[in-house]
Amino acid sequence: MGAASEIRAGPVPRWFAAGAAVVAAACAWACAPVVNAAVHAVAGTVTIGPQCGGPQREGQTCDIDYEAVEVRLLDAQGAVAASGRTDAKGRFSLAAPAGAHTLRVVSPKIVRCPEHSVVLPSSRSVPLVVACDSGQR
Repeated sequence: MGAASEIRAGPVPRWFAAGAAVVAAACAWACAPVVNAAVHAVAGTVTIGPQCGGPQREGQTCDIDYEAVEVRLLDAQGAVAASGRTDAKGRFSLAAPAGAHTLRVVSPKIVRCPEHSVVLPSSRSVPLVVACDSGQR
């Protein structure tokens, strides 16, 4: 069995100490928690319909949950503030700062999904149902 190596610490060079101080100052600025950037949510369901063949009968529901479609929340300048995909039941939840936004469903199919204006308040989440038109008649 060999002897363990011994490591001895010497004096720290001035350039190393100065560099460490710069890194610490940068991290203090960049790594600090953001204050007053409250994040709020819009959550809901996306449906697509009609999906029934032939005429819709009274009491018949021809809308289905729109699974795995992208949902985007755009800020007032049109930039994407949040995005995600719907789950198997068409549900989504997006978090963004409070304020005025536009909710857009980005469908890979030829489907018309209306955009919705959403104002995220500072105190609660906003529920929303988006009904997309499949164009099937």
